[in-house]
Amino acid sequence: MLDAFDLEMSPVFEAYGKACYSAQMLESTLRFLLVLNKSSSEGEEELITSEALGSVKEETSKHTLNKIFRLAKEKENFTEREVSILIKANKDRNYLIHNFWDEQQNITLVASKEGKKELIKKLLDYAISLRKADKITVSLVDRYLNEHGFSTELLKEISPEILKQNIKKP
Repeated sequence: MLDAFDLEMSPVFEAYGKACYSAQMLESTLRFLLVLNKSSSEGEEELITSEALGSVKEETSKHTLNKIFRLAKEKENFTEREVSILIKANKDRNYLIHNFWDEQQNITLVASKEGKKELIKKLLDYAISLRKADKITVSLVDRYLNEHGFSTELLKEISPEILKQNIKKP
């Protein structure tokens, strides 16, 4: 049963969850971009190999988002504008995870209805910023997929199989 605190804070936590989820999606997309790059650069028959998935996962499991981005930047051609957006997203992610709830201003805003609305707007702005960065990375993933006769829709259909076997190029 929800108490008054839960009812009042649920919209704030929902907005915080959206922002954190957006950060996680950016990290996952960057990792997947590294998988596609690895499979492609090794001249594999398959677009996505379980070896590349495992290798990238192992290589990046302890890395920060910034390190994963730097690895992707070594392999992909990002424009200056894209780099700027991705760097801002990394800073936004770090702030959300490490500092957002430590800032006195944010804690103070929780105390009033108007403050909660302000917090929600602030958090949704972070989510938008992170999704904007993710769209850049998704566009590079889409380029790999299109080059090999795949689409995002087809990948969604076969995604449960990715961890079980290699995904052959059509």
